[in-house]
Amino acid sequence: MCLLLWLTYLAACWGTADAFVKQAKFNMLQWQTKKMTLADWQSTTRLLRIALDLAPQHPEYLELMGEVHYLHKYITISTAKRNSAYQNALIYFSKALTQRPVSAYTWTNIALIKHQLGRYDLQFFQAINAATRLGPWEPQVQLNIVDVGLANWQKLPKRHQQAVLTMLEQGMLHQAKWVTRFIEKYQFQDELCEYGRSRQKPTFANFCLNRQSIHNVAR
Repeated sequence: MCLLLWLTYLAACWGTADAFVKQAKFNMLQWQTKKMTLADWQSTTRLLRIALDLAPQHPEYLELMGEVHYLHKYITISTAKRNSAYQNALIYFSKALTQRPVSAYTWTNIALIKHQLGRYDLQFFQAINAATRLGPWEPQVQLNIVDVGLANWQKLPKRHQQAVLTMLEQGMLHQAKWVTRFIEKYQFQDELCEYGRSRQKPTFANFCLNRQSIHNVAR
């Protein structure tokens, strides 16, 4: 009987929390088409805080709270406040990871936050490998890991460089336009083409051939 009452109470809490989360998600969706204000951010944070009071270990709610804190960077020009928001985001993403360790998106978010904070520690490297292992076909995961990986290429041990190359290869198959922008941004063309030739990777063949053609015309 006590167990039944507890389960009923738990279901009621989750149902109530979900209503607050739906409103928070709606708010966040609006930020894609209109500029987020401090009032918007505070309102959405309050909604998620209420949801987490009702369901403190729900991985989706924790993830959303992490995202909201990460997005705080768009409404502050203070480096200290931005870093504080990143740190808060990292706390929530880490809590979400404890509840859902197989989420490629959570691992990717941790890699992004660590990069923003300049913390290239064991968790940063773990995040790159885990995101690659768990989400090799996820478009946004591919782009984020390529971005963070190429930005920190010289800091990465060989096996973590290989993880980034894996995401590069997957990304070139389905979103070559966006992946190419990161390759050019970080001037990674020579290393990528050398890797493609040495490993006989056909995925990079068109990119390298086009680059060689442009180079020959320029000469």
